[in-house]
Amino acid sequence: MEIGPFIGIMGIQTLEEGRRLAQFGSVFSKHRYRLLLGTYADWWTLHGAADRAFLPSCDVLSSMSCQENGVAHAVHFTPSWQRDLAEQLGGLMAVCPNLSVLILHAVWPKRDVLVQFRRQWPAVSLVLWVSEECFLDLADKTTRVAHRIGEYSKIGVVDSVILDLAAGRGARIDDARAVFVLQLLRQAGVELPCGVAGGLSYELFDAGLQKLMHTFDPLSLAASHHLRTGNQIDPIRVNQFLRRALVATEPLSVQT
Repeated sequence: MEIGPFIGIMGIQTLEEGRRLAQFGSVFSKHRYRLLLGTYADWWTLHGAADRAFLPSCDVLSSMSCQENGVAHAVHFTPSWQRDLAEQLGGLMAVCPNLSVLILHAVWPKRDVLVQFRRQWPAVSLVLWVSEECFLDLADKTTRVAHRIGEYSKIGVVDSVILDLAAGRGARIDDARAVFVLQLLRQAGVELPCGVAGGLSYELFDAGLQKLMHTFDPLSLAASHHLRTGNQIDPIRVNQFLRRALVATEPLSVQT
């Protein structure tokens, strides 16, 4: 199932938090971008782990994926590399049968497993989260990373790609590196919608990121770390970030 460009707020922890943030969906009315709310989960989530920072319990995860409030709901799933991926994905879908978007945070998952997933759950949009670990796995050779993403694209098993160029640490995106990677993806013939993550916030939304969005339009964004006050997502920070991001998605002629 194809997913259009989105602005993602990641790390939703409770149903109430999800409901509050879903109200920002009205800002996206008639806009080509969509608001996406993401919840973190891993293998331990599916096996009863609870009370972990930014990782809600299995019951909360299930309830969140069932919400119908006009925005896209995603699970950002980090599987255990020591366990069978197909079984873990099956377990996740048993918990979240109404899931609409799966963001898979795994180092180059086996393509046959993704083909199987696509056949079993064709209505789920599958987003491949390409982390720093993916680059390291290929000896930090960006051309090899682009080629590997191209392999997934050719067989049609993923709907979108997010490049986490900050390794989940909230560091500022390196604009030059992002341009280099995205250009290589274009040269490799990858036609998948792409996005970036890493250090995104209202304060860090500078001209470099805005230029990146125009050059590779449409470019999805996923933010988390800098939208928090303490351990809670701050609605004021979210509001500022979303409005700044939506302005950046408009053509320069409209902005001026």
